[in-house]
Amino acid sequence: MSRHPVHSWPENRALALQALKEHSLAVVSISTQITSGETVSHETHRAQARMQLRAALTDVLSTFLACAPEDIDLTHTPGQAPRRNLCRSMPERQIGISLSHEHGLSIAAIYLDGGVGVDLVLIDTQIEWQAIAELYLGAQVAAEIAKAPASSQAACFSLEWANFEAKLKCCQRALTEWSPELEPVLKKCIVHQLNLPQGYAGALALRRS
Repeated sequence: MSRHPVHSWPENRALALQALKEHSLAVVSISTQITSGETVSHETHRAQARMQLRAALTDVLSTFLACAPEDIDLTHTPGQAPRRNLCRSMPERQIGISLSHEHGLSIAAIYLDGGVGVDLVLIDTQIEWQAIAELYLGAQVAAEIAKAPASSQAACFSLEWANFEAKLKCCQRALTEWSPELEPVLKKCIVHQLNLPQGYAGALALRRS
């Protein structure tokens, strides 16, 4: 599986804009690490992460589309993908975006040519993954993870989980258990592993219009 670049914002803003121009696709990230000594609740931290990521998306999209930042509308119903006509002054311009948050890092994918899904997982080396993998990823994937060295099984599971979630988002499906009927739907997606900081796994799923 190929690794897709992730451009940190605002440091690599120019690279994200270049990727959008050249490939109609960009993945941006923001660091949401809590400052040493700072105490915030999980809900507050997540709300702050959403706000920062939306600011990054507004900046990148408004610059790319040459429109005012206030023209970018990222409001959406929780649990659903944001609407594809994100620029009020260009309602005909269809743009796919997908967001994912984990402790310390948030990412967003922007795709101009079709559906997109992105997922980020903080690798938990203590997770008991076997039952979860068999239920949601299927027996075949669970067996493949089990073949990996014990020390890397958690990372393998995290990547497979990110692949699964990214494809579900790309196909606008809610989280559901694996089934033979679901498999051909998800296979319509092209999946890339994301190039992320150590300790994270992530995947990008694309589906052309």
